[in-house]
Parts: sequence; C-alpha cells; structure tokens
Amino acid sequence: MFSSCDLLSRDSADRNLMAWDFSSGVVLSNQIYQERYSCTRLKLHPTEGHFLAQTNGDYIAIFSTQKPYKLNKAKRFQGHKGNGYAVGFDLSVDGSLVVSGSADGDTYFYNYHTGRLLRTLTTGLDICTDVAIHPVLTSTVACCGWNGHIQVWR
Repeated sequence: MFSSCDLLSRDSADRNLMAWDFSSGVVLSNQIYQERYSCTRLKLHPTEGHFLAQTNGDYIAIFSTQKPYKLNKAKRFQGHKGNGYAVGFDLSVDGSLVVSGSADGDTYFYNYHTGRLLRTLTTGLDICTDVAIHPVLTSTVACCGWNGHIQVWR
C-alpha cells in the first residue's frame, strides 16, 4: 500500500510518499519521493507496475510499485496548475490516457506513454478540482469545480 503525507511541525516539514506492508502495517520505505513538493493524490496504473502522484509542483510524477520504488525522472505530465489546491486526476481503463484538473479551471489530457499534452479543455470552472473518466464510455469525462458545479463532457 502507498500513502502520501504532508506533516508539518514547529521546526520541520516532512513531505513524502510511504510504502507499507498491508498485512503487518510496517513501513517498507519512506524515502520514495525526495522533492520539496507534497503529493495530493495517488493512483495505481491499471495495466503497468506503476503508480502516479499529483504534486503541488504542477506535475504528475510516475513511480515504480516494486522495490526500490523509483521515480521515473524521464517522464512526467506537466502543464496544469495546482496553486496549493488538491487537484485530482484520473487514468483511463486501459491506462493510455491521463486526465488532470487544474487551478486555472481547465482540464488537461496527456498521453501516458509519451507524457505529451494532447488537449486542453476549457471548462469555464473557477478551479477544476477533480476529474473522472467514465469506465465504460471512455470518451465521457466528468469534472467538478471549487464552486460545487459538476460538468460532463463527451
């Protein structure tokens, strides 16, 4: 199991990802992510041995699910904005598409295999806080905003 945390105390800040042994509750590793940004969302890739993490550094990072849980430094999904919000993202059922919300109100579509931005959808929302790809109708995407509005796009 993987978790993300942003622990702040009086004289230190600990922003990291942790790998846990689910059966015993023992931490396997807490040294997975060593950058200064906290991770707000984690998702497991549906077909490959990776998980993705939305960071407050305005990018989505890719990590291995097998020891030593390495960050893929060659590929990341960037272009959307976080601006301190816990912006969500989703993966298509086949894992080929990554969709992310953004603090600028738009929805960003990325190719998982190349990391390239495919399209930006202007939603008219103030902040696009979360997105979801329909599991059966893969051309249908729902997004929601900070103001409570929900939109469904085909």
